[in-house]
Amino acid sequence: MVIAPYMSGFQTLSDPIPELVLEVQGNLPLWLSGTLLRTGPAKFDLGKQTVNHWFDGLSLLQRFSFHNGRITYAADFLRSEAYNKAAQEKRLRSNEFGTNPPLSLLERLMAVLTLPKTDNGNVNIARLNDHYLSLTETPFPVEFNPQTLSTVSAFTFADNLKGQITTAHPQYDLVDGSAYNLLTNVSTTSHYQFYHLRPGSQKRHLIASLPVAQPGYIHSFALTQSYIVLFEFPLLLNPLELLFSGKPYIENYHWHKNKTTRIFVIDKTNGTLVFSSQSDPCFAFHHANAYEENGSIVVDLIAYEDPAIIQAFYLNKVGSANIPQARLRRYTISPTNKKIVWQFKTDSSLEMPALNSACYAGRKYRYLYGAAPHFQGDFFSSLIKLDLQNENELSWSEKDIYTGEPTFIQAPNTSIADTLNNEIEDQGVILTLCLDTKKSKSVLIMIDAQSMQEIGRAYLPVTIPFALHGQFFPHQ
Repeated sequence: MVIAPYMSGFQTLSDPIPELVLEVQGNLPLWLSGTLLRTGPAKFDLGKQTVNHWFDGLSLLQRFSFHNGRITYAADFLRSEAYNKAAQEKRLRSNEFGTNPPLSLLERLMAVLTLPKTDNGNVNIARLNDHYLSLTETPFPVEFNPQTLSTVSAFTFADNLKGQITTAHPQYDLVDGSAYNLLTNVSTTSHYQFYHLRPGSQKRHLIASLPVAQPGYIHSFALTQSYIVLFEFPLLLNPLELLFSGKPYIENYHWHKNKTTRIFVIDKTNGTLVFSSQSDPCFAFHHANAYEENGSIVVDLIAYEDPAIIQAFYLNKVGSANIPQARLRRYTISPTNKKIVWQFKTDSSLEMPALNSACYAGRKYRYLYGAAPHFQGDFFSSLIKLDLQNENELSWSEKDIYTGEPTFIQAPNTSIADTLNNEIEDQGVILTLCLDTKKSKSVLIMIDAQSMQEIGRAYLPVTIPFALHGQFFPHQ
């Protein structure tokens, strides 16, 4: 069996990396000033146990700091409760996405009393007020210091809102700065609970609660200036099975190919269910963006035909699997006419969508970036830029390099008003952490967001496992 060259990006990283200065090749823009923080699975071999799935690896925090053309880098493991127990016992003691800890009979019986939980924040980074958080799909964020990457503590919300499953993709209102998210409470009758956090507050305010018999697997949702939009794909959970099966978390979800995707539109101000309907079955991790236009709601979704992508990322398959491909679907939802239509916006496959979110999240936009395979079935090996207005695309790729999530950083002196009025939406740079399989090192590549031409790169001394998501925080 031929093992794919990108498999080195799924190997365990044993040790943290102390801060070091990276050598920059090319021309790093002097205006680029800030910190890129990323998280992702990085420790798969625990000593007495090896995890099953990419999403199970213990979280590694990474920091790239940019100032006056200089880049410093550091990486350290998130010292979550999940990490500390695994480090002590050299095996999992928390239930992860696709792997459970080895438990005795007594431990299995006791585990029935509580739903599985972990605080292994290996999916995304968020800043809530002055707190920097590492997130996963349970509502147990862990705070860390963005300068040192040292773990601070578990982050506690100042309310009694109950739930077991959340998303690691909170959405932000560009007008008032509020953060929105979904918290699913799993019970005999489960509920999708949408809440928001106002700037300066740690108290979640419940906006809407939708009852559901079988919750769907939901990785993200969409937010416009007026609405919350939820896509419930037919990958559904039986709550009793989650409680009693003893199977890893994701194995309690089942694909119902004959059921539809349910779509809910909620007024984000008063929580009213404005519209609900159904569409063709599909599966998605990520929403690209959403906005309102001429009385309709437009939602761009990175959609798969089914959830086979989850199976493809088991570590015993990812090096030889034909990785399923996702395409950008644009849904147009008309609450007035009670109608939903969708179309493909590109023939290319892409994932990890990125845009100029500082100005265009929840607004009509033109440009979308993503990581893409060079050929069908491959892992991410190029970056593409979609012009959704003119329906064309640009790309960047290089032999032996596998790409990561693109992060768009807007050029300075371009306010939201300037950007919207002067059509300079794509003025900025793209940062992406890649794997150079020829040099057996990870490399940060910087690309001009308008031309998609490389402007610089900086190699790390080692291979860093493929991360999932991150955020850029400009220096104030």
